[in-house]
Amino acid sequence: AEAAKTSRAGMALHSITSKHPSRWLAKIDSRLSAVLPEICFIQMASSLSFYNLIELGFELCGGYSIGDNEYRLPVTTVSRLTTFVDGAKGMKGRRKAQRAVRYIRDGSASHMETKMAMILGLPCSFGGFGLGMPEMNREVSVRVRDRTTNPLAKSSYRCDLYWECGSVSVEYDSDLWHTGPSRIAADAKRRSDLDLLGVHVITVTNMQTKSRMALRAIAQLVARYCGHRIRPRPEDYWKRQTRLLKALRL
Repeated sequence: AEAAKTSRAGMALHSITSKHPSRWLAKIDSRLSAVLPEICFIQMASSLSFYNLIELGFELCGGYSIGDNEYRLPVTTVSRLTTFVDGAKGMKGRRKAQRAVRYIRDGSASHMETKMAMILGLPCSFGGFGLGMPEMNREVSVRVRDRTTNPLAKSSYRCDLYWECGSVSVEYDSDLWHTGPSRIAADAKRRSDLDLLGVHVITVTNMQTKSRMALRAIAQLVARYCGHRIRPRPEDYWKRQTRLLKALRL
């Protein structure tokens, strides 16, 4: 109720007077409840840009929190987001959330994986390269017959960004986790193992994400493996990509 609202520094207080299902709330204690992540996503649609709303969706459905290098379990899924967004009729931000959720995928393990998925996968009308949204951290299993050519392979591998159409994986090598002789050697073996499994591996470094020419070269390589051609239709495509990269802080 309005009477219960009190001012707090650094906080914006909102109230919803229309009736909504009690299942939208999670009980914290006898006096306090919080909206579920799915409803928070819809609420944030009013204040976030379209690109940053997609980013938020990836984070909620992924295993990371921005600013935290530790893995955590996803707090929701794309399926749950879609269900809640479709059921939130009359709620402010719903239409924008419906558009955004179409481009969100489960399973991203870092904010940089999310950024690369958006840059490579979003349609050209949004400033992306139009390759289609990839699967995130797709598991590639090693079959028994594969062990005849590579007996030292693991039982399975996870690919950061994966396009089924071309069996191509884009792997982001962060400066934090992929440095040092042992880590570099392990990454090289992993790429060789995936290559023997028929997976084309493209490595992306932090430096490459800051170069438009490097990003375009990566996109063209993915497109070649998938049998696509990158053909941006919008005449102002360069400006649209600038907006995307700016929103992603790249």
